[in-house]
Amino acid sequence: MLLLHAGLQVPVYIDLNVGMNRTGIKAGDEALKLYAYCSKAEGLILKGIHAYDGHIRDLDFTC
Repeated sequence: MLLLHAGLQVPVYIDLNVGMNRTGIKAGDEALKLYAYCSKAEGLILKGIHAYDGHIRDLDFTC
């Protein structure tokens, strides 16, 4: 892998498709496999998960 030869470590987020169908991998088994791969891959630093929730905002998280 080119990253390893260059001594680079690249921070990455996994982008989940949570229903807006704009970007990301569909949540489920394939996303879990991708997460497992990225968490072990040399040269990658898995920083977390990202999801685009759309333009409608509800700040009351207790609903």
